[in-house]
Amino acid sequence: MPSHSLILFDDGLGRFGPLGDRRASFEFRSGALTTEERLARVLKCEREGWIAPAALMSVLNERISMLPLGALDRFATESDEIALAVNGAWLGLAHVDEIAKMSVRQAFVQPDGRLIAIRGAGNEIAAIVQAYMQSGIRDFASVLPTITNLNIRLRRTRERCLIDRPWHLLESLDAALRADIALLALPPWHDGAVHSVVKLGDHPVTVHPDARIHPMVVLNSEKGPIAIDADAVVGSFCVIAGPCYIGQETIVSPQTHIRSQACIGPQCVVGGEISQSIIHGQSNKGHAGYLGHSLVGQWVNLGADTNVSNLKNTYGSVRCQLEADGPAEDSRQSKLGPLIGDFVRTAIGTRLLTGSVVGTGAMIALSGFAPKLVPRLAFCTDEGEERYEIDKFLDTARKMMSRRGQTLSEVEADRLRALA
Repeated sequence: MPSHSLILFDDGLGRFGPLGDRRASFEFRSGALTTEERLARVLKCEREGWIAPAALMSVLNERISMLPLGALDRFATESDEIALAVNGAWLGLAHVDEIAKMSVRQAFVQPDGRLIAIRGAGNEIAAIVQAYMQSGIRDFASVLPTITNLNIRLRRTRERCLIDRPWHLLESLDAALRADIALLALPPWHDGAVHSVVKLGDHPVTVHPDARIHPMVVLNSEKGPIAIDADAVVGSFCVIAGPCYIGQETIVSPQTHIRSQACIGPQCVVGGEISQSIIHGQSNKGHAGYLGHSLVGQWVNLGADTNVSNLKNTYGSVRCQLEADGPAEDSRQSKLGPLIGDFVRTAIGTRLLTGSVVGTGAMIALSGFAPKLVPRLAFCTDEGEERYEIDKFLDTARKMMSRRGQTLSEVEADRLRALA
């Protein structure tokens, strides 16, 4: 396979609610790895550039350890340098070999025409992807003649390969966890490594040498593999069922029950009961309470006994409204908990409804159920809903991040001000 550089792009055609407020689609934690990390591994490419909606450009310039595409002058001058541009909404779980071995000037699209990947000279495909994104048209084949005179060969998949709603991450979580745990290739756990830790099942249990597992823990791999990453700590009397990933420096409090298909990112503190959920990282759910079929961003603090509903009383399909000015959509999911944006905090005893959405920076301190849709930077109490004063919010965010040795940059602060 010819060597090539990897360009990731977020075409802006998906709707992800607050999950996309501070990150591009390829930055989502879609399993044990972020999508960006998985794609680089399965495609065996060097990540060299990216294209994203304008609102995210500044934070991505600062945060991602890649050069912004606009600064990749060699793609404008070295037309023979081959690059592979990949949609960040592709999780890298299907058609990997076909995309990795694409020929020059070939493109993959899904049945609705949305572009999955295109390969060719870097300057050519960068210009094509940018023009495609600017057109706002989903069907790549229909817009292609208007954006280039190059002969691009199209190959169409038979099924949807790109995510465009948050719950699609949960649909793919089982497969993503299994693939990622294999890619991580952590050392296998040996029975008897810690006295009174019990391993059940035949799937692999892998544990980084720097992780610590306390006595009286059950690692149940009957349904899938388990991976516990570097410097993670699992307290006594925990039950962890696979497939499951515990991220770096994450603390699993004693007596926690982590059920199948849970993915907990780095530097989290978790407790209570968690099932089929993704926590992106640097978030706390350290006490009792249930979190199921949910998506949680970064820098979230869920107060003690915060509980979510993930099943309707009618057992019907869950509807979800991602934006205040958008429609409620049928998720076609029988189980769907809340989507919780970054920097959200909930008070003790908070109750979140099935398919609810909590906007970035919101604070919930209610004695009853939280609203189905909580706006960004809302401050909700029994006295009513107010707008969080942005300077006070940013001060709180800085304090939260400092507890993990991180700082809120001015670029990130400006993005949060824009969301306000």
